[in-house]
Amino acid sequence: MGFETLYQEVFEASSKKKWSMGLEIARALRVQEVTSKKYIVTDNTKAADQEIILDLVDLDWICSCASDEDPCEHVAATLIALKMQADKKVEIKRYQSDKWQIEYQFVRELNNCLSIKRYFTRVDGSGKEIKEPVKHSVLSIVSGRIEGPKVSAKPYDLEIDRILSGDFGARVDGYISTPRAWMLLVNHLDALTESQTVMFEDKVIRINKNKKAAKILELRPENGGYLVKLLPNDEIVHEFGNGVCLYNGSDGLEIRIMTKNDLPPQIVEDLTSGRFFSEREKVELFSKLLPELKKRFKVLDVGVGESATYERVGYCVKNNILGPRKVETSFHLSYGDPVKAYLDGNDLQCLSKVVPYRQTEKELTKRREFEREYGLELSKTYVFEDEELFGWVNKVTRFRLPFIGDDLDNLKVVGKSPILTKLLSDEIQFEVEIDDEEYEVSPEDLLEVYDRKSKYLKTDRGYVEVGLDWLDEYHDLLRSFVVSKKGKQKKGLAALEKMRILEGFGFSPPKKLKAYKENLFSSCDNFDFKILHASLRAYQTQGVLWLNKLKNAGLGALLADDMGLGKTLQSLAVFEKRTLVICPTSLVFNWKNELNQFRPDLNVSVYHGLKRKIIPDSDVTITTYGLLRSDQKELSELNWKIICVDEAQVIKNPQSKAAQALWSLSADFKLALTGTPIENHYKDLWSIFNFIAPGLLGELKYFEKFVVNPIQAENNEKALNNLRSRVEQFILRRSKKEVLAELPEKTEVINYCELTEEQNAAYENYLS
Repeated sequence: MGFETLYQEVFEASSKKKWSMGLEIARALRVQEVTSKKYIVTDNTKAADQEIILDLVDLDWICSCASDEDPCEHVAATLIALKMQADKKVEIKRYQSDKWQIEYQFVRELNNCLSIKRYFTRVDGSGKEIKEPVKHSVLSIVSGRIEGPKVSAKPYDLEIDRILSGDFGARVDGYISTPRAWMLLVNHLDALTESQTVMFEDKVIRINKNKKAAKILELRPENGGYLVKLLPNDEIVHEFGNGVCLYNGSDGLEIRIMTKNDLPPQIVEDLTSGRFFSEREKVELFSKLLPELKKRFKVLDVGVGESATYERVGYCVKNNILGPRKVETSFHLSYGDPVKAYLDGNDLQCLSKVVPYRQTEKELTKRREFEREYGLELSKTYVFEDEELFGWVNKVTRFRLPFIGDDLDNLKVVGKSPILTKLLSDEIQFEVEIDDEEYEVSPEDLLEVYDRKSKYLKTDRGYVEVGLDWLDEYHDLLRSFVVSKKGKQKKGLAALEKMRILEGFGFSPPKKLKAYKENLFSSCDNFDFKILHASLRAYQTQGVLWLNKLKNAGLGALLADDMGLGKTLQSLAVFEKRTLVICPTSLVFNWKNELNQFRPDLNVSVYHGLKRKIIPDSDVTITTYGLLRSDQKELSELNWKIICVDEAQVIKNPQSKAAQALWSLSADFKLALTGTPIENHYKDLWSIFNFIAPGLLGELKYFEKFVVNPIQAENNEKALNNLRSRVEQFILRRSKKEVLAELPEKTEVINYCELTEEQNAAYENYLS
């Protein structure tokens, strides 16, 4: 059934000419059988016998000839001969030849180059196999230019010989020194390994001509940026020095060409160690470097997603309206339709998170086309105003290029209006007036106007001139409002922030919101001090009540008293079951002793050491910042009631692993203890608050740009007051000077200690 189907398929697929040629070959009895699947078509007038393999299961065929038609006359001849034999018209003979065959073997040279050894082989009359190394060009022997054995050379034999005999970095004896020779050989070696078994160190080897081998370049997000690291490819069994490797393919061992790696050694060394790219370097990484690296390595994307794509190169028009009758216009090379990025000079500016790959050759061609067609320069800014502006708008619109930036269709001022605020339920709505009608505007648009130091607000009706005095007065509060809208804060924290913003804009908070706040802090002064086995001073009592108030409200706290004023004692008062304490290693047993002394009602365990384990029945668990980093997963899976971090300045760096691990832990009440809440930079405060009150100060990028910069670079008092109003209710700080009257007199105790003989000898030695 398989043979009949294959016969019919080849008959229908063959041209009349090839089928007729096949019929002549079959009648001339030139088809001989090697196995039930492999056949030889002989031709005494040519050097090469053709080898045909038939697959009656998958209905497929292979011929060693180089015919440009498939199926060829040799396949047709083989099937016709089999048909004639089935009909008992002819008998296919077993293949016998006095010609020498060529066998191959892959070998490793002493200098780690993979080479090819060729042998002439045949079986003599006694059945003994004779094998001789090929020492001269097979082409020269076949053509009779030099004396040699009668050879049955297949097309791939002759092509391999041509490359080994040519000036390609190889020799007739099979030594191959350059990747170029392998690039030329690979197609013919693929045909070779399809036809016969080729060995390398007792292993059967195939050639994969379609896929190259490459080392792996891993790309993963890390610390707010991207880490690019060169990794070994586990499928590469061995890399040879002449551009190929032994590869563990799906069907067994393969020889593959290695992708070209012409990078300088220093760059390869950097990639092997791991090269970090910050978010600011993202465009350079994805648009320029990654396309080049993909030519040389197999890029493995770990959690980055579709961060870069191939996009069409075109043009766009960028407009920046400076006023009702003035505009800046520039033309740019762009990527994508709609535009996803544009070139400002040679710098790629992205309009989304997806970065297009740079196509530098295409850019050069498009740049020349633009200047020839439009007579304008790319990336040059053209300024138009007053009467010439409207003629320019008409001209640039006729170009039919995509616009980015401001829309010229709305290049008109439709009125002048103050910014109006309205309270709807418990939300603030911002509005402007156009023709005595009120139009809602977004706080983000208002901030955008302020940040570009303009006074024109874009609306669907056109541009409205707004009051700059209002923006000067309220832009800090407006930013707080935008941050609070993102909804990343706990319910209690969000309510307090909303009340602060409402009152800042001059609104009385709704009764429902006031009642929520009162209920939030209800019964917070009812505290049982008997659980604490210590006598507290007045300021410590005040600190305990303040901590208890924030704890009961589900808010975080930063206790920042000076060193020596009893921060540890005050925090112990509010501890309860399922409390986690994180501190430096040197303070672990100090915390344990303090707990045992002042809160004996709590069961304490220390999570530390090689055999550490979390004790479920423990009321208070003490661990270190080091273990927080290494055991983050174990600690974050537990449902903590309270998390207290001592010496919280340890997490002042937002990029540190300790800070990021701490942010992953959840608890009803988060408490930070430190005597130095701000040492060198306001960013220190952000890191601590991202633990005790996540979302209150917005994202770090926002905080640095709109809070820290105005305070430090511009000495902006309003920005400082705005920051103070946001955080002051979560910070309690008393200096020693403030509570001096409550502190005991200073006591000095002097103890003398005699040196041992060994210590005294060492001292005298140093002294001399």
